[in-house]
Amino acid sequence: MEDVVGAAPLVHGNGTSLDTLTEQLRGAIDAGRAALEALHNTHPNGRDYYPEPGRWNRAVGLYEERAAALTGVLDSLMAEWEYLEDTYR
Repeated sequence: MEDVVGAAPLVHGNGTSLDTLTEQLRGAIDAGRAALEALHNTHPNGRDYYPEPGRWNRAVGLYEERAAALTGVLDSLMAEWEYLEDTYR
């Protein structure tokens, strides 16, 4: 991910340590995974939408947008963590 690499922190003697940076990212990654798992528990069930035609389809579409957004954030965080690990360890 070019945008992640170009925006990743530079590890040097006057900055935050590699361990701290990667620990912070791991915490965010773990939280992102938990959020994605929690979102999966909210997947629309047709029985909750059947009285109104089209409502279930709209709910599934919104669910998929949310899942894609969370997945994108998680992928970005993981790419930054991997970049730091690969570059500085």
